[in-house]
Amino acid sequence: MPAGPGYRPPKKKGSGGLIAAIVVAVLLLGGIVTLMIFLISRKSGPIIADPSSLPPKQASVAWKHLPSGCDVVMRANVAQMRDVPAVKTHLMPIFDEIQSEAATDPDAKSVDDLLKSSGIDAKADLKDFAVCVKGLNGPESQQKFLFVIAGDLRPETVVAAWEKVDRRSREKPTISKSDGRMVGRATTTEGDHIIAGQAADGAIVLTNDEGLFAGAAKDSATYQSEYALPTASEAAVVVGSSAMREALAGGGPNPFLKDVSAIQRIVGTASLAEARVELRLSTTSAKEAKSLVDIYNLALGPMLKQQALKSKDKVPGMQVLVNAKPVVDGNDFVLSAQGTAADVEAAAKELARILREERKKGAMAL
Repeated sequence: MPAGPGYRPPKKKGSGGLIAAIVVAVLLLGGIVTLMIFLISRKSGPIIADPSSLPPKQASVAWKHLPSGCDVVMRANVAQMRDVPAVKTHLMPIFDEIQSEAATDPDAKSVDDLLKSSGIDAKADLKDFAVCVKGLNGPESQQKFLFVIAGDLRPETVVAAWEKVDRRSREKPTISKSDGRMVGRATTTEGDHIIAGQAADGAIVLTNDEGLFAGAAKDSATYQSEYALPTASEAAVVVGSSAMREALAGGGPNPFLKDVSAIQRIVGTASLAEARVELRLSTTSAKEAKSLVDIYNLALGPMLKQQALKSKDKVPGMQVLVNAKPVVDGNDFVLSAQGTAADVEAAAKELARILREERKKGAMAL
């Protein structure tokens, strides 16, 4: 699954499996930020449905709906991100440009109609998102994804609205009920199977897998018990042990395989407001973490710098990671990169350039 407009995880060659996994984490963070800013930057308009005829809004939290068994999970708070000056200056104008063309874009209009029919004021109601991916290293046809959109939403309104305004399916969605709530299923014009519905608290669940839908339809503490997903930062991503093993296995001969195999997971956090990115590689002992620091200084650091040079036009802000210094924190290898407001400004400007290029290619369609 693409991590964002025009982005795909890098191929794993040679001894770069770990570097590939790190870059995947950075790409996925960028992808979810782009998706969320796009949705809530849409201009407010009149609600099609009479709010008095709709259920009252309920507060929901996206990461509380992450199911078990994901290879990669992500979460982010877009409401915080859009208040960052660099985002307002460089990214919001792009989405205003897209919005201005909505009148002649059937896809954009269908999204507007869906939101309005659901009684959703995107800027006020959509707060945070979460994503789950399974089979990241496998064939695209076998990859499974889940998006959860949360905030102050009205339960049991989105599927009904989807049935009215959908334009991307081969046929209208089939509506059924699960646990007393509406669920819509359809096949897109590209042949993808889509399942959509809302949890009891109103959180919107969108996926291509029945098992993931069932797991996300109820809230749980899986985000904490299984993923240890950070929730304080603006954005976070966790790459689990199974994805790590597959990434490393696909990397070919590696003299450091024993050392990097000690990594249990990668946890990345990012804050645009604080211009800070952290990558935490969890192991089972301080000795293993120290070995990773030594390996990083000897080989992985130079490899990351090389990858940064290759990705500088695809991963805005990647250069900040190059200047980070690794340390041992308990049993963890930690790579923290503290940037500046100028770095965030440059990254936002570069991301804006990429988005405009993708838009010209027609890759920004909903």
